[in-house]
Amino acid sequence: MAPFAVTDDIPAEYGQILQAPLEGNDRTDVDINYWGGLASLDFSGDQVEVGVAQVGQRDYLLSVLERHIKCAEVNMPVRSDFLVPLALSDQGLEHDPHLVVARVRVGQALVIMPGVWHSPA
Repeated sequence: MAPFAVTDDIPAEYGQILQAPLEGNDRTDVDINYWGGLASLDFSGDQVEVGVAQVGQRDYLLSVLERHIKCAEVNMPVRSDFLVPLALSDQGLEHDPHLVVARVRVGQALVIMPGVWHSPA
């Protein structure tokens, strides 16, 4: 596999990185600031699932990818930045010249488009 660069911006066909705004919010309540319209997601399926994964810092060897054919996936770091490998090819990692690794920072969220291969955690 050819070397790849870690990036703060990814091509649109992989998904998008959302940045939480720091000002100009749409609504403020007692303890909540809200910014709407950060992304438009298609939930045309029958079900939306929300989960939380706690992942510790580790040496990383990419050996497994997964993808979701019918829906997008949103990943958002809570305590620290994380890296997510993304690929478009069905031929496996060694055949995908377009493998990218997205850096997602605290305060951002990564929307992974349907069909895009990514690390399960």
